[in-house]
Amino acid sequence: MKDDIFARKLRNLLKEKGISQRELARRTEITAATICRYCNGSKTPGSKAIIKIAEALDVGTDYLLGTDTKISSYSDAMTAVRTNAMKWTKEQKMRLIEALIYGNEGTE
Repeated sequence: MKDDIFARKLRNLLKEKGISQRELARRTEITAATICRYCNGSKTPGSKAIIKIAEALDVGTDYLLGTDTKISSYSDAMTAVRTNAMKWTKEQKMRLIEALIYGNEGTE
């Protein structure tokens, strides 16, 4: 695992979500000092800590580890849809609904 990637992603997620290191520590039951070390890259988290942090931040572990470039969370996907849907045409909205219902197969 690349500590610098994990630390950078962790810092960015905390900033984006408006969560302090202390709050993350409370949510994960990991000490604030340890969270600080994860954020500055001086300590490498184990698998249990990575899972706890991913769950607390509503992202996949792959994203935190740098093996997936997308944030894979339902809430982030819904935020993106809500933000952009007002700009979409009726046809684009219908295609989204069809994709959600039928998956990649479409309505054919």
